[in-house]
Amino acid sequence: MNNYILAIDIGTTSTKVVAFDYKGKLIRKCSNAYPILNPKPNFKEQNPEEIYSTLMKATQQIIEQCGQPQAISFSSA
Repeated sequence: MNNYILAIDIGTTSTKVVAFDYKGKLIRKCSNAYPILNPKPNFKEQNPEEIYSTLMKATQQIIEQCGQPQAISFSSA
């Protein structure tokens, strides 16, 4: 199945990857979480390598199940 759009949301606590057909019907979804780090009081950090890794893992899972998408949409915090 190659007739789908891949939507990727890189959020604060997880990356969500979703495949939709051209009518907006959900085909598949995958979500991988990552922590918000607290290195010291009142500080919040994220590990960019961990975010990238979860993005790639979730994207690969959808593409393995659905084939190559016709388009990709990104959203990021």
